[in-house]
Amino acid sequence: LLGSLGLAAMSNSMDDIANNARSIFVIGSNITENHPVFGTRIRQAVLRRKAKLITASPIFYNIEEYATLAMRYKRGSESALLNGLMKIILDNGWMDSKFIQERTQGFDDLKAAIEKVDLERVSRETRVPVEKMKQAAQVIAANRPCSMVWGADISHQGANAGAVRNLANLQLMLGNL
Repeated sequence: LLGSLGLAAMSNSMDDIANNARSIFVIGSNITENHPVFGTRIRQAVLRRKAKLITASPIFYNIEEYATLAMRYKRGSESALLNGLMKIILDNGWMDSKFIQERTQGFDDLKAAIEKVDLERVSRETRVPVEKMKQAAQVIAANRPCSMVWGADISHQGANAGAVRNLANLQLMLGNL
């Protein structure tokens, strides 16, 4: 995150996410157990403000009971899943082109890499059906701003530095920062 955004911590406050996000993507986090106050705030955003919640995790976490869509992926395939979401967003033109042009660097390199992503291969690697990835990408892209929340399943695994970078790239692609 530091290398992508220049921030070593989250880019938004809990209040900002709970009060303003139109969608919330929780990946690799047992948010209601590990951060009960934040988990409650996310549930309240879903129930009171009708924020759209997308969850992705290798196992069931109770936050997905509130989700518009839940994806269960193979542990360690987070980067691939996020690449698949970015591929779908690019293919459908759902990115924020103005934000990208004005506020990012190196997008053409990212775009070239993402264009090579094969969604069927991503599906086999992650065990998430392509259709579910498409539904998740559509919800995230159509309900901006979207807040990305991740937890120990991602941040405590050294091999997942790419997943955190992909989360930052996804947020930049959508103009959510």
